[in-house]
Amino acid sequence: MQYPSVYIAATNLITAIGDSSRMNYFSFKAGICAYAESEFSNSQGEPAKLALVPSQLFEQIQIEIDEGLYFSAQYERIIKLAVYNLQLLAAEPVIAHIKTPIPLLLAMPELNENNP
Repeated sequence: MQYPSVYIAATNLITAIGDSSRMNYFSFKAGICAYAESEFSNSQGEPAKLALVPSQLFEQIQIEIDEGLYFSAQYERIIKLAVYNLQLLAAEPVIAHIKTPIPLLLAMPELNENNP
């Protein structure tokens, strides 16, 4: 069976330990961990351990977001991460020469009208 070819021009990964795939790779290899107790609680009421993307990253992303009917702080963070990531990818030499629109599929949590 023959499969179609896939060409991956560029990737990026933004996490608590880095804002690029390369930085994440080397942070992981160095044993860097960003897990810490958060302001959120787990089902037993204890502080949940999370590895959050630093809030400073969100502060430097200046974009206007149409807040719509069911907008939340979580959606704002996801949208800002996507915009930041796309800006980084657009600067990649293999991407910079592309003149046609590139589709973006952004998965968001399902809306629940009964739970703000």
